[in-house]
This record gives sequence, structure tokens and C-alpha cells, in this order.
Amino acid sequence: MALDNGPEYIRQLLKNWMKQYSIEWANIQLSNPQHNAYIERYNCTVHDEWLVPC
Repeated sequence: MALDNGPEYIRQLLKNWMKQYSIEWANIQLSNPQHNAYIERYNCTVHDEWLVPC
């Protein structure tokens, strides 16, 4: 599973939950959104449309 490290996420709590259920954590290469373009696009949408007021 790959996730962004952005400030809007609670990385450590999620890592603890994943460890509890034996889910493996994997990071994508920094500055290379092509490794997970779908998630990067979703994160952009979350940031632009949900977190930043118009």
C-alpha cells in the first residue's frame, strides 16, 4: 500500500493500524508521482476541493 505523507493525513496512526493487521507499508520514490498516478491525482483533488476553501 502506498500513501502520501502530506500534512492532511495521520501517517503514524495509520501505520500502527496497518501493523496490527499485518498490512505492508511501501513508500513511492520521492518526486516521482508516476509511480502511483491515481493516488497522486486523488490527493490533489482532496487538497484543492476539500481542504482549501474556495
